[in-house]
Amino acid sequence: PWNPISVLFSLLLSFSNKWNREGELALRNSTLDYTVIRPAGIKDCPRAQETGDKLLLASDGWEGKGPPATTGISREDVSDLVALSVDDPRVSRATLRVSRMARGSARTFYREDERAAYSWDLLLARVKPDKPDSLRRADFGTPAACGLVLLSFLLGCIYQIAAGILGALFRRVL
Repeated sequence: PWNPISVLFSLLLSFSNKWNREGELALRNSTLDYTVIRPAGIKDCPRAQETGDKLLLASDGWEGKGPPATTGISREDVSDLVALSVDDPRVSRATLRVSRMARGSARTFYREDERAAYSWDLLLARVKPDKPDSLRRADFGTPAACGLVLLSFLLGCIYQIAAGILGALFRRVL
């Protein structure tokens, strides 16, 4: 919740991140079968297969290891995963964070990451169901309060600038 974008979204969109998290907690605590797909940086670009990039799928099977740097994911790659996930028991009660990794270059070795693959089917074999405590309740009140403080500071600055401009205009007119 301390991500600056989360603070901004919470401030501007009525705590949308908080309610998204609460909804996901309710889903995980229910008896429903679910698959949550969280794409990172959806883009209008060709499928990873067409560009030679690798796909990346993170789930609770990563055991706390963070994902490597990624380049977002195409809408088509996400729709392919959604279509595969509908009837696949391997993704039952799992949260999938998906993205793609750019082809390796002299500066990047992303292609060599063993967690990436060229097809969803290879990655789905590694998915593990969500652990009961993997999505803990987060403190969204404090970041939202920080957002309100930032907003009031910005509004104060705008007020001071506007007052200065209007004061100068009135002094010229009078």
